Amino acid sequence: HLTTIFGGNVTQMEHLLPEIMETWGKVRIKDKGDCIRTAAVRVNQTRQDQSFIKYRQYVDLNSRFARWDEQMVPKWYYGQLILILVCILPDHPLFRNRAPRRAFALVKPCVTNGRDASLGNVSYTEFHPQSIIDLAAISCVVGRVQIGNNGRWCIIDR
Repeated sequence: HLTTIFGGNVTQMEHLLPEIMETWGKVRIKDKGDCIRTAAVRVNQTRQDQSFIKYRQYVDLNSRFARWDEQMVPKWYYGQLILILVCILPDHPLFRNRAPRRAFALVKPCVTNGRDASLGNVSYTEFHPQSIIDLAAISCVVGRVQIGNNGRWCIIDR
């Protein structure tokens, strides 16, 4: 994730990142937004699961074409918030004097084929591999309802 934001390569980043990072179990979206709890700290399995989220990432529509200019567009995703990591970045030219404290989210994305649950029915049975995103990319908590006994879940987005 950091190589996408700052450039450089994975080896450079590995040497610059701290070995130990602070972790958070919950976060509130600014301006009286939703309270989100990570799956890692979910204690009571009978209560609502507040670890499923909607988040936005920018994707390059021309990523398959090496010689074409980037055409970045926002795309909505859904997934389970596994863990929040707080990273103190060192003073290094690669980070371009940005704020040293960055919050990241470890997310397990749902396979929804790019559909937006605020516009129609969206369900999933599988997850993509876990990935790291900026915590600020999270928009809100979403609900979900199990459909039948085949492991299919429908996402509830307001």
